[in-house]
This record gives sequence, structure tokens and C-alpha cells, in this order.
Amino acid sequence: MLAGAETPCQDAASSRTLIASGGTSVPLVLLERFPSWKKASLPWKDGMHGIRHRDLKTGNGAPLEPGKVLIMQVKAFLEDGTQYVDTLAERTPARYIYKDGAMPAPFDDSLDGMKEGGRRLIIYPSSVPYDSNPDVFDRRIFVPERTVFFEVHLMWVRDPEYARLNMFR
Repeated sequence: MLAGAETPCQDAASSRTLIASGGTSVPLVLLERFPSWKKASLPWKDGMHGIRHRDLKTGNGAPLEPGKVLIMQVKAFLEDGTQYVDTLAERTPARYIYKDGAMPAPFDDSLDGMKEGGRRLIIYPSSVPYDSNPDVFDRRIFVPERTVFFEVHLMWVRDPEYARLNMFR
């Protein structure tokens, strides 16, 4: 079998069929719903705090830099396939300043290396702490004590001044 090939396996704890890829398990229910997650050819990468990510599409625009405003579409799912956030469907893209403390540091770290136009699948395990101050981030996106699967599409990376003057006119 080729390195990184995906093979079905059993999760002994819950008897759900999962897909293992480079040591990463993604619930089959999510792979059936989003075949692009399974077909992505780029490898899984280990991030800080046990977070893993895989680029679905490499962006070719502006790179992320601390202090820049990020505008992104986010879909968030639980292990059972329940989708509880879809900013595109809600017509409310997520917007925040990268690495300013508004989001949990592990989530910011999982975006490292992305460029404008990129899409990334992020697995945020239940064991990862959200923050010492739980009021600094959007509670709608993060579910404490649950493994969350994020699909992030980084649409824009802008200077704060540009974003303040020109965003969403």
C-alpha cells in the first residue's frame, strides 16, 4: 500500500467505521458528505497541541501575518456529522485579526502557512484547551470537550486599516 493511502479501520470504542490516513481518523459520515476531504492529495500535518490539518487547496494570494485581518468561510462539524456552523450559508464570513488573542492560540497556529485562497481541513481534538479566557472567542464556532472538524476557506488577508475602510461596502 502507498504511504498516506487511506484504509478503513474500526474505532474500537464506538464501532464506527473510520478512515485512517497517516495516523489521522476522520469519521466516514463526514467523508461521505465531503468527498474532497478524502481526495485531497496533500499530506496530513501535525500542528501544535495535537491539532492536525490537511490542505484541500493551496492558496496563491497573500500569506498570513500577525496583525492582519482574516476573512474566511468556516464550516464546523462534530464527529457524528452534525454541521453546526456554515458561515457561507449564513452569509456571515468569520472575520478577526490573526494572532491577536481573539481566537484560541491552537486554532491560530493551525492556520499557519495558509495563503489567501487556500482551503484547509483542521481536526481540533477534544483534548485541546480552547483558552484560559473563554470569553475572547466566538462560542458559536468552538464546542468545548468535543472533537471538531473545521473546513476553512481563507478568502482575504488585509491590513487592519484597509479592512476598516473598505470591507463589505
